[in-house]
Amino acid sequence: MIIASHKALKTNRDINIFYGDSIVKQQRHFKYLGVVVDESLSWNNHVSYIASRVYPKLKLLNRISSFLSPTILLKIYKMTILPILDYGCIVWGLCSKKNSDFLERLQNKAMRIILRTNHLTCTQSMRERLGLLTLFNRRRYLRLQLVYKIVNDYHCPRQLQGYFSLRSELRRKALRDGRELHLPRYKTAVGQSTFEYAAAKEWNDLPKELRACETLRLFKIKTFKLLIESDKTQHICSV
Repeated sequence: MIIASHKALKTNRDINIFYGDSIVKQQRHFKYLGVVVDESLSWNNHVSYIASRVYPKLKLLNRISSFLSPTILLKIYKMTILPILDYGCIVWGLCSKKNSDFLERLQNKAMRIILRTNHLTCTQSMRERLGLLTLFNRRRYLRLQLVYKIVNDYHCPRQLQGYFSLRSELRRKALRDGRELHLPRYKTAVGQSTFEYAAAKEWNDLPKELRACETLRLFKIKTFKLLIESDKTQHICSV
């Protein structure tokens, strides 16, 4: 499989690779550790794969909703459906708006089942009742937790230690905000959608007091509250 932009793939798609006397079949996408990677990193195939796993569970949730309380249904959603929507989102989470909106509709459907409401119910009011973030902000929440672990070397995976650099360290002098991360100079949309750039920018955009939190638990609580407020202010009710 060749990974490149749509434009580059149009001109370089047919490349023959031989193994002995046989041509290795070129794939458009493949699944690796539960994440479907496609040739242009659009994540369309992975989002479709997520939907194929979520739909049966939504049907089951709907069947049992008539004799279980919303509290129990919410716990079932968090244990069986939300992990599927979260899995690997550090890799694919910066997908297109179309894919992001599609996934959001899956959570909206789950919330309507849990609360026994119809399509005229405001999605933000349902999230507030259930204490949920939009999936878009939930992915930001998970990314920021990983950045916190890397920056503070707190239970950080060994391969990610030192992944980010502080601006103050690179400039070798004290800055007003010593917790800001260095941003790579990516000019393309692909470069700016990488974890290295996007997660660092999201970290720098956080209030200074959040980045200075001494414990991960405190950071998670304050970041969750910030993103809950972000959902409220950015929501435009279409009902």
